[in-house]
Amino acid sequence: MEETVTLTAVEGVLTIKDELKDYVDRGPELAHYSLLDFFLNTYDGDFALPSTSNRGQKPNKRVRYLENTGHGKKCRILRSAGHETMPNFVGNWFPRNDVEEVQEIYHASMLVLLTPWREIGELKSTNESFANAFARFVFAADDRVKDIMANIQYQHKCSDGARRKRDEERRQKCTIDIDRYNTQGVVEPSTQTI
Repeated sequence: MEETVTLTAVEGVLTIKDELKDYVDRGPELAHYSLLDFFLNTYDGDFALPSTSNRGQKPNKRVRYLENTGHGKKCRILRSAGHETMPNFVGNWFPRNDVEEVQEIYHASMLVLLTPWREIGELKSTNESFANAFARFVFAADDRVKDIMANIQYQHKCSDGARRKRDEERRQKCTIDIDRYNTQGVVEPSTQTI
């Protein structure tokens, strides 16, 4: 398995760019952000002092990372209201929610993506299953979060529909139409399809 890492220079020191570490190290003002909201609504940038000029567009709010986390003068910049950002999840798509063999990883994935956490162990209690933690989460979730979970499953529904259509087309090609054969069992040339 190949692994790709991104390198970044922070105050002259080359470090590995780790987006999960960025999330864990987010400032207290962003503590209520889920992983998805963090990446949709903020981006990494330099911390700049507010301009004293009244000219130009007002700069977006900047939130420093937690102190002593190795981010130097970097910060998270909140995107402007009304922005449209599409997340790009590298790797396999999220697991299906209707296959028993992957239920635990589905529950854990949704909790990681959609609930705020700073330590991965915060996703569930020590003696709690991911299924119970997920059920508690869904019960309290708002319509936006429920729509996100439904939209994640839409990929699987589309894939299922395409597979059914392809299978049906294959079955239709394999069906023999007896009326197309003459008395000697040969397909008439005028009706033969290639």
